[in-house]
Amino acid sequence: MTIKKRIISNFSKAATTYELAADLQAKVAYDVATRLDQVDPHSVLELGCGTGLLSQYLPRLFPDANIWVTDVSQSMLSVCQQRLCQHSAIKIACLDAEDMILQQSFDLIVSSMMFHWFNDVVSSIQKMMLHLNRKGKIVFSMLGNNSLLEWKHISSQLGLPNATPIFPEIEKIKVLLPKFTFEVRSLKKTYANGHAFLKNLKSLGANTARYNSKPIKSSEMRALLRYLNQEVTMSYEVIYAEFQRR
Repeated sequence: MTIKKRIISNFSKAATTYELAADLQAKVAYDVATRLDQVDPHSVLELGCGTGLLSQYLPRLFPDANIWVTDVSQSMLSVCQQRLCQHSAIKIACLDAEDMILQQSFDLIVSSMMFHWFNDVVSSIQKMMLHLNRKGKIVFSMLGNNSLLEWKHISSQLGLPNATPIFPEIEKIKVLLPKFTFEVRSLKKTYANGHAFLKNLKSLGANTARYNSKPIKSSEMRALLRYLNQEVTMSYEVIYAEFQRR
């Protein structure tokens, strides 16, 4: 199974558990929504909607807009569709945002906490820009590579393989997407112990190890969980980005 198929599979399995585990993701989705209050689009495309943490704001913000809500996971889409059941005009479609083939363009493209799973973030975003109408706007959030530094440090201390995904580096992204404006925030979340942290990742579907990472042995995992048998705080580098076509 390719890394992309594993990512999709893990998120699909977590469709029914995602909501209860996604407090940080819910906060970031709200932050993205607050950045849309000055936009007045006729057409909106959301990519990677998941269970609808950002989607729920779109019909409130843009009641007269033509809204498309999409995700690559049909299981996640089904949960999102239930959330939006009172908004029958919203179009819901299974779509791979990384290989987007659409015959139309939009005034607004939005996404929250999904782009960091792309194989090639910059190339994918550049393709999205081709689907913007004149004066159209892209607004998104994603994790940066300074996320989960505590986990990386602990793994290094114990001599264990680091399986944390390689997320985008903000300085490189800024160079490659010079017309975007960026804001970076560091959010922290505290877990009861290491087991609670790993369980949270699995409940989110965010438990796909980095490509070609060495699998951790059962004995190593037990040692890790013994070491983390106490409260542990993890940092998440959240990148917010905006672009408006002229």
